[in-house]
Amino acid sequence: MQLTKEQIKTIDAILEKKGIKYIDIKLELIDHIATQIEQEMNTKGTDFETALCLTLDKWKRQFVYSSNFFVGIIHSFPKIILNKLVSKAKKYFFMSSIISAIWIFLINYYKNNMIEILKPFSTIVSMSSVVLSIIMVVLIVLVNYKSKPTTYRFLVNQSSPILFLSLIVIAFDETMVHLQLFYCSLFFIYTFFMIKNYISHKKFIKSIEVIK
Repeated sequence: MQLTKEQIKTIDAILEKKGIKYIDIKLELIDHIATQIEQEMNTKGTDFETALCLTLDKWKRQFVYSSNFFVGIIHSFPKIILNKLVSKAKKYFFMSSIISAIWIFLINYYKNNMIEILKPFSTIVSMSSVVLSIIMVVLIVLVNYKSKPTTYRFLVNQSSPILFLSLIVIAFDETMVHLQLFYCSLFFIYTFFMIKNYISHKKFIKSIEVIK
């Protein structure tokens, strides 16, 4: 037995009430839950309401709200959303940690030589930071303009505070070029992931519009 459009809408409304607002997660969940309900109705002959309650009971732990350091402790999400956000956010954190560790090593052991070698690039680094800032601002505007909520959009917005790094980069002069380059490297990593998430967001929105 296949569920009707009205029954699918019922599942959608329930998930919305439970805080599943990001449509990429919601559509995936609707598909899984609908399949389990159909199996329950076909194998045990239960009605839709009973099968719905039994199926949702299996998912109830995934709807419990929680927070995590990697996506900001001020944010709270149902577990199923939080897990997906954390798995993506960890990539940024570990990449940034690797860059930080490398630069700390280089700065400690080759500080004087590094400064002399990198001084001519101070202006280029500052300009690069400005360009990255403009790209980030444009992405934030585009991803939020008349758009729908997805986990990709959240991650783009979550990276926006990194814009303050551009002020740090520009504030340093050529004698601090090693720190300029360090912060600019982190800036570049977050801008890269912002672009990646923006593209994923647009592709997903386009895919559901095609289906409609």
